[in-house]
Amino acid sequence: MPTADSPTALAAPNDPPSRRELNRLATRRAIIDTVLRLAETQDFSTVTVERVAEEAGVSRRTFFNYFRSLEEALHEPLRELVARTAVRMEEQNPVGTDILGLLARTLEEILSLELLEPAARVLLITREHPELREAGLRTWDDCVRSLIPPADQGTPALRLYLSTLVRSAMAVAQSAVETWAEDLPDAPVGEADVLRLRSLVAQALGLLGQGFALPSWLSEADLASCPPLPLPVVGQAPADANDSPAHPADAPSAR
Repeated sequence: MPTADSPTALAAPNDPPSRRELNRLATRRAIIDTVLRLAETQDFSTVTVERVAEEAGVSRRTFFNYFRSLEEALHEPLRELVARTAVRMEEQNPVGTDILGLLARTLEEILSLELLEPAARVLLITREHPELREAGLRTWDDCVRSLIPPADQGTPALRLYLSTLVRSAMAVAQSAVETWAEDLPDAPVGEADVLRLRSLVAQALGLLGQGFALPSWLSEADLASCPPLPLPVVGQAPADANDSPAHPADAPSAR
């Protein structure tokens, strides 16, 4: 989870930030805003730490006190989004509860225009610059690892269950966010865009909860919009793993 020294650390709701913390947040925000602005107006490969530091009104050393690289600073709004998700879920102690439902409710609660506007800018930039995608993937992986219990907590069986479920849930949530970003307009994000993302996240998590049976909201036109895929039958549950041969030797020979 984020630590007190982490740029994504969140203050306790009843603990107002000190003046020093407010100054730190302002500096961090200035760096992020400058990186975003420069990335939106020029080729990201030409952006330098020195240029960002100068326009943000900080030193090069100060930049590296907050971020390890330009890519990390660029993805900070997306990192904050997933970090807030992790923090909120940890506060509600998801062990022993409906994790999929908890994740859906958490995202419904935190997905706001204020949080999504800078994250959408990041997604639009990376949409145009695929080479930046690796940093975005690390952001999602950080969130996944923050939600999985460490090796010294819980039995191996429980950790396997939670790890599989959390990784699957975050993967479908990531898919929803990326699908949302594909159709984002260049204009500023609005409330309608926020509602659309909430709907996509709910649909994606619903697919996972239903075992990826073909959903009713997929139309014939949707199914005909891409090459044939091995789609499941509507309402058909996935095959039971116990129905599979226990050993390759037990399987019918392929001829």
